[in-house]
Amino acid sequence: VFDFDDSVWSHPAVDAAQSLFYFRRGKQAQQAEVAFWQGFGMAVEDLGVDRETLELLIAARAVLLANEVLGSVSQELTQMAPAYAEVTERRLQHYLDTGIYDPKVAKMS
Repeated sequence: VFDFDDSVWSHPAVDAAQSLFYFRRGKQAQQAEVAFWQGFGMAVEDLGVDRETLELLIAARAVLLANEVLGSVSQELTQMAPAYAEVTERRLQHYLDTGIYDPKVAKMS
């Protein structure tokens, strides 16, 4: 997986979390996640973090993107910012309640 979104070099757990953040939005999220780990060639445990930490890193990606949207000067992003913040808040509340970041619990209208 190439990280063209941020173009940074980071710990493999962060790279995995960023990819999983996006894969989980797809229609076949579970299959994509299984395929990701097969292609990544490592298990979560091999990254030096536990599953709870990986979920936290995935949820943190949502916070980072919400911050970017809320701080944007783009007219399009400024207009969608309140709805995006609300959806992100609902997704993060689900994460806090369950320990799993699932973007499908709330969608933009």
